Amino acid sequence: MTRLHYYDDDSDPSQEGLAAGALRSAIRGERGQRFTRDLVQALDALPSPELAAGALEDEKTGCCCALGAVRRLRGADAVPLWFDPMEEDMAPDVLAKPFNISKTLAWAVVQANEGGMTGNDESTRRLRWKQVRDWAARQLIPTTTETP
Repeated sequence: MTRLHYYDDDSDPSQEGLAAGALRSAIRGERGQRFTRDLVQALDALPSPELAAGALEDEKTGCCCALGAVRRLRGADAVPLWFDPMEEDMAPDVLAKPFNISKTLAWAVVQANEGGMTGNDESTRRLRWKQVRDWAARQLIPTTTETP
């Protein structure tokens, strides 16, 4: 099973299309757009443009991941967790409910954050921030009050 797509058989091309459609729907919906706007705002509000990998918060570096940044923005009371945010490799399925997003979007955010980068040195954290910020900005749909 792939982490983002929720299917076991990679040989069935129809599953790829279904997964992509589910992600588009999750992002375009009201909850998805609210989360994506919060994500961009949270990334811009970080004291340093860096994102950690592997946990919501990294106590060694003081950095957080993309979801951790949204939690910092919204506040711990707004995003209650039943586990330690420093716990490593938390399944994105568990993170969907506290952030009020679909499991598909939670998986996509984790994928954008992790993106094959395993290092947690400063340059990798900065590159991760830029990639997630660019990804999130591409997902935004302009509102009627915004100009494209």
